Amino acid sequence: MGLKFTKQDPPIINNSLSLHDHMINYLTKNFIRNLVSKQRRRMLIAGYDLDMSYITDQVLAMSFPSERMRAVYRNPLWQVKSVLDMRHQDHYKIYNLCIEENYDPAHFYGRVEAYPFDDNHVPALEMIKAFCESVDLWLSSDPKNIAVIHCMAGKGRTGLMVCAYLTYCGMSADEALQLYADRRTTNNEGVSYIRYSS
Repeated sequence: MGLKFTKQDPPIINNSLSLHDHMINYLTKNFIRNLVSKQRRRMLIAGYDLDMSYITDQVLAMSFPSERMRAVYRNPLWQVKSVLDMRHQDHYKIYNLCIEENYDPAHFYGRVEAYPFDDNHVPALEMIKAFCESVDLWLSSDPKNIAVIHCMAGKGRTGLMVCAYLTYCGMSADEALQLYADRRTTNNEGVSYIRYSS
């Protein structure tokens, strides 16, 4: 009688990373992304930890949707696309404010408009007006539509243009700045372009 012991086979390890390595990889990327995000709010959606925030029900601010190495510390483009497709299907349009980097609009079915200007600079009033008119036209064409607005970090240029749009819609500059700070940052400090939004 007595106990019977069966010999256990060693764990099967594929050529891919082990579960342990996948976990470390995931945690490291999220740690790095959180460091890069600093005081910006992040959203956990469908298992993705993304640097994005809804400012209103129809305006979403985020950092740059990146590919390759930048995806380690910025929003991975494929994750952004997956979340937008899942939550908003054909009802989102992206407004890219970056002058320093770009991506193929085909990733987002061609629904990308560029209003590029340098970081820490203010765009021409004509550009701000054209941006506001475009966002307003898109959002008013269907109540399900959302505008996804980003620059590189998703704070300065994004905040300026989001606040410009909110004031275009009738909100006071102070209200727009406060709403942006409350919804986009964890420390309630938003855009540093205060003199340009009034």
